[in-house]
Amino acid sequence: MIRVTCNKFKKYCNDISEINLNDFNAFIFRAILKSLVQTNNIIPITISLIVVVFTYLINKEEYFFLPQTNLTTYITFILLELFIGILTLFLCPILIVIGVNYVLGIIQNIKKPHGKLLFSAKAVILLLAYALFLKILINASFKLSEQILIMTIWAFLYFLLVNMYLSYKEHNHPFKFSATRVIFVVIFTITMVKPLDIIITRTSKTINYLQVNSLISMPTQTCRLLAKSKNKYIAPENNILNNTDYFESTPEGCNFYGGVVRVGFSSDYAVTIRKNILPVNINNKQSNIYDRVNCYSSTCFIETNITIDVNHDAYQKLFDEKHHGQEL
Repeated sequence: MIRVTCNKFKKYCNDISEINLNDFNAFIFRAILKSLVQTNNIIPITISLIVVVFTYLINKEEYFFLPQTNLTTYITFILLELFIGILTLFLCPILIVIGVNYVLGIIQNIKKPHGKLLFSAKAVILLLAYALFLKILINASFKLSEQILIMTIWAFLYFLLVNMYLSYKEHNHPFKFSATRVIFVVIFTITMVKPLDIIITRTSKTINYLQVNSLISMPTQTCRLLAKSKNKYIAPENNILNNTDYFESTPEGCNFYGGVVRVGFSSDYAVTIRKNILPVNINNKQSNIYDRVNCYSSTCFIETNITIDVNHDAYQKLFDEKHHGQEL
C-alpha cells in the first residue's frame, strides 16, 4: 500500500515537472477562463459563492442586513462585492500564473532546462510575484496572518489549476478528479471563505454600505426606546448614554458619536449600538452588549441586549480597525 502510494506520488511529481508551460497557458485560456465567462457556468458559480458566504456568516452568528425595499440594489451590491472578491482572490493570481508561464515557457523552448529545476524556479518566482502583488495592491487591507492565508490560497489555486490540466491531459476533461485532486479542491474551498469575507467587509466600508463610528442622529421616539433598554451588567459610568464622548440628547432626538456600526441603503438600514464603553464580565467572560435598531422605510424596531464574547466580536474588530486607522 505504501509502495503504491509512493509510486503514485513520484508519478505526480514527474507529471508536474514535465508540464509544457505554453500548453498549460493555452489550457487556462481555453478550458478555464473561457468557460467561466459563459452564462451557464458563471451563474451557478455566483449562486454557489453567495450561498457559501452567507452560510459562513450564519454559522459564525454574524449579523447581515437585508434591505426589503431596496432588494434590487442590494443584489447588485452583493454581485459587485463577489466580483471584486473573485477578481482579487482568483483572476489576478491566475493572470500572474499565465505571465510566469509565458516567460518560463520561452526559456523552456530555447534551453530545455531540467523539468524539476524549472518547476522549482517557477515555484520561487510565483511566490515572489504573489508577494509583490499582495504588497502593492492589498497589503494595507490585511493583517500579516490574513496575508499568509491569502498566499496559501493562491498556492492551492495554482495546484488546483495544475491538477485540472493533468486531468484534462489524461481524460480530456478538466473536472475529472482523482481522490488527491478532490482534496485540493476541498482545501482550497475551505481556505478561501475567510479572505472572501474580509474582502466583502472591506468593500462594504469602501462604498459606504457599512459605516463604523460615523456620527448618527436618531429621532426622539427611538432615543426613548433605547434609554429604556437597561442591562444589569453595565454600571452607570460604563454606559455610553451617560458619556458625552459617545452620546448627546437633543430636543429633536439624540446623537451618537461612537460605538455604532451602520449598514444599509437610504431608508432601509440597521444601526448596531454598543451600550458599554469597556467590556463587562458575564459568567467569567469579557463581553460587549449591543442594541440594534432595524429600520425599513423609516419604520424602526429595536433588538435589545445582544451579548457577544469580546474574543468573537466582529463589531469590536471593526471599532479597533477604525481607531487604528484614525491614529495613523
